[in-house]
Amino acid sequence: MTRPRLLIGLAIPIALALAIALVLFTSRDDSSPPTPTVAASTTPLTTQQPVDQWLTIVRQIIDERHALYQNPQPELLRQIYDVGCPCYAQEFQQLEDLQRRGMRYNDRGTEVQQAKLIGRARDPSKRVVAIEVLSRQFAQVLVDGTGKVVKQSPATPFKKNIYELIRGSDGRWRVYLVYKA
Repeated sequence: MTRPRLLIGLAIPIALALAIALVLFTSRDDSSPPTPTVAASTTPLTTQQPVDQWLTIVRQIIDERHALYQNPQPELLRQIYDVGCPCYAQEFQQLEDLQRRGMRYNDRGTEVQQAKLIGRARDPSKRVVAIEVLSRQFAQVLVDGTGKVVKQSPATPFKKNIYELIRGSDGRWRVYLVYKA
């Protein structure tokens, strides 16, 4: 089989799967996250499974949180956490402290391996979901303003947590509550 025929043979099932996914996701209620769009690409097709939307959303939240610890800006925490979340005040204080002391984290952050929807608010007007997240913290490295290592912590094993996310009026999902699974 020639390479062009192989690529066409792989492209057809993938295009059908994307079309089916688009139909399924657009027929859900509006509390579901938006379906990612696929742009035309010149890269060869792969056989990798598409990433779950909730996994994408949780990874984005966790990556944005990590970016704030790499460059402490407590005022941006509202983009990640709902101000009603008990963890908001705690993390705001930690970020303020890092900023005041001229320190930051210089590490790989957190790896989110799985994120699956386990519940929704019964009242459709309340845009709250519960997501079971399997993640681990890579080794943490705290550095001062000159880049000198101040503190190191070892990586943690994978653990499950439940994240309650709330969708804001801007359409953005934010952490509302986090607890151990």
